[in-house]
Amino acid sequence: MGRACLYRVGLVAVLASLSHGVEPGEEFADYPADDPEPTLRPPEGEETLKPVHWLEPLDFGGADVEADEGAQVMPVFPLSAVYLPYARPRLNIFESRYRKMYDDILFNGARRFVVVNVDQDSGRFASAGAVLYLEDLKEVSEQTNDQLKYVTRHKVIGRVTIEKVLNPSQAGTRETYLQAQVKPIEVWLCPFPPIFPICHAPFFL
Repeated sequence: MGRACLYRVGLVAVLASLSHGVEPGEEFADYPADDPEPTLRPPEGEETLKPVHWLEPLDFGGADVEADEGAQVMPVFPLSAVYLPYARPRLNIFESRYRKMYDDILFNGARRFVVVNVDQDSGRFASAGAVLYLEDLKEVSEQTNDQLKYVTRHKVIGRVTIEKVLNPSQAGTRETYLQAQVKPIEVWLCPFPPIFPICHAPFFL
């Protein structure tokens, strides 16, 4: 195994150790179920951390729009959380719109959605978000008297920019989940000073 491959394996192991997984049988906390992920600092002298860019506030009364031809569309799950590459967040799902979202991504086989951070003061969405891939889902409605529908585990598999929200009116009615036209982007992967070329390899969806 080459040095680059060894580094990739080591990097995955380090990032995995930073995520807060829960073993089967442990009690699940309030939604969202996971603790905030630790912040990784860039190598000294490299300014890779940039300010968060926020989208314009959603127009609740605005008309829904169509995605561009050939564009990628994903469900949007707004959360006050930021997830690192390869993290394995878990979520407790009780709202009807997100119950529907999980039903839809299971039915169509996509098993993925984008989590965007939300500005607490203005309610605006971050212009980029993490793509979560659903790895495991447990139906717990009987045990919780339907107060909680699903307990879910995911893996962060990429990041995307939000080009436009397709159904902004739903942010006001909350009858269903939001959907957005997205574009895959690369992110900085290396939490340590660069040793091998793989350290600066792009991370795509």
